Amino acid sequence: MLHYVPPEQLSDSDIASLVEADLAGPGFNRIPGCNLIRQIWKGELKLYKAEGKGCFLVEINQGGDGSCRLNIVRASGNFLRLVLSTPEMKESLQHIARDFGCNAIEAVVYSEKLAKGLTRSGAKREATVM
Repeated sequence: MLHYVPPEQLSDSDIASLVEADLAGPGFNRIPGCNLIRQIWKGELKLYKAEGKGCFLVEINQGGDGSCRLNIVRASGNFLRLVLSTPEMKESLQHIARDFGCNAIEAVVYSEKLAKGLTRSGAKREATVM
């Protein structure tokens, strides 16, 4: 269901949706547009799309214990509906995580409603930032 979008296939609408998703969060966590595109081109961030539903911008984070996590940096579209509506979407994210040797998928969530929905779907709250 999710497919990788190589940097050279990045469209104006992809960039616009990622910028819109970026603006929805707090200013502290924003990614300046030029950095966003540069990080995608360098492979530091990777874009995956579900046609007609939205997209995920992800990165791979390595922890101090050597384990890796797939971090969902930004999601455009309705993230809760996108992830929870179809088992294929969850499986697709898990497959991407496995492809990169990640043992977990993580996301920073700024909406309590979204956090509750993700928890109901089996996600584990690991931290609360205040």
